[in-house]
Amino acid sequence: MKMTIIELANKLHGLKRYHNSADMHCAVELLIEFFGGFADVYDSNMGTTWDLPKFYHVNYARLLNSHGEVIANYTDHALSLWSNSPSYSGKVNYSELKDHILTDQSRPQSTLFHFRNQYRFHEREWGFSLPFEKFKSLDTSDTYTVEIDTSFEDLPMHQYISSYPNAENNFVLVAHLDHPNQLNDGLSSCLVNNQVVSNLASTLTNIKLVSINSVEIVGTVFFIKKFDINSLNTLGAISTNGLALKESFKFQYSSTNGASTLDKLISLYSIIYGDGTVEGYREGWGNDEIAFEVPGVGVSCASIHRFPHSTYHSDRDDMEGWNQGSFDESVEVLGRVIQSLDVNYLYRVKAINHLICFSSPSVNLYLEPGEISGLKNDDMKNIDRFVTGLTKRELTYIQDNLYLLNHFMNMILPMFSRQPALSVLEISFKAKLPPVFVNNYLTEMENLNLVSLEQYAK
Repeated sequence: MKMTIIELANKLHGLKRYHNSADMHCAVELLIEFFGGFADVYDSNMGTTWDLPKFYHVNYARLLNSHGEVIANYTDHALSLWSNSPSYSGKVNYSELKDHILTDQSRPQSTLFHFRNQYRFHEREWGFSLPFEKFKSLDTSDTYTVEIDTSFEDLPMHQYISSYPNAENNFVLVAHLDHPNQLNDGLSSCLVNNQVVSNLASTLTNIKLVSINSVEIVGTVFFIKKFDINSLNTLGAISTNGLALKESFKFQYSSTNGASTLDKLISLYSIIYGDGTVEGYREGWGNDEIAFEVPGVGVSCASIHRFPHSTYHSDRDDMEGWNQGSFDESVEVLGRVIQSLDVNYLYRVKAINHLICFSSPSVNLYLEPGEISGLKNDDMKNIDRFVTGLTKRELTYIQDNLYLLNHFMNMILPMFSRQPALSVLEISFKAKLPPVFVNNYLTEMENLNLVSLEQYAK
């Protein structure tokens, strides 16, 4: 019997997912077994300025005091040893040791994730992470024994992709799979992204949706180079993080800071699923996968994440942080963004030569105002065929903002009078309504020969 998503999350959380390691390779195989897809393998740096991570193995790592008492042990938790720590064996005094200890006074019981060795191959340092409560108890006059035995090999680096990109209309969901024994910094969002692809891949008409569970930043750079991802063949990307946390959504613009089509869609869904605020590019947590927004690539990469993340980069980022409701809602909101892009058709006005009577039985496109004669109107009749395919959250949003419907109806013909061809998303942004609703309404107008569907609008 196939494992559940939470069983998969638990297995993956238990792996020491360094950038290039046996457990990272194992994680990729588990994802392929569950979702399908492929191992994305690299044995060179693809001609970039980034180093290909070497395959890392830890034989053992311990820190002891002069009495033989174990202060830190890799077998107790992988984060006790700095990631990609080189080997070291010897005795050090307290003054020397403290320069090789990572701790956080504000989180006194947490063991922190030290990651910089994974990027700084030319200046690796050995070291241990200790909870501050343990660190402050160390005897400053003592001598300590360091036993670290690790090795590095020139072996290929593996990451996961759901499918190979197409020659056009790609859209990429990206989250990082690395970070040993951590859940909500990367891993849970990888699973959300993969589930969205699993749910939608066979239903999308215009978009080729690809999920990459990357080696953070490095792997994304290699992926983009390998598949020649650029603004001509890729519509956009969304970087996700922390999506199983029991926290509110945070939406973040790409580097165009609100100007791109993707940014406007992010802004719209921040209203429907959030509080309507959107962070500027890399102003908050999230969006580590910045390789899309560089010269020669030029692909808008927005971010959807959850914050705050109190267990960030620590051993406390464990399965206790899994919230199934947050996971399911994250799958839903990402899915809606993708489906909205997929129905972004260009409609052209046809031979209209007068103001159409939308309330005429032969037309039947009238949408009630929010108020009639100064009295609130909660009448939702006549909209059933326009809300087909909407989520419960989108329906609630419409019910809470019924005035938007009449406003949308009143502005649709004036918009076409100024611009004969309009895309679904252009109208949606102006009307502040879910794109699937707008497309349903335009489909009815097409059935009445008022507009014609011209093409997919990239």
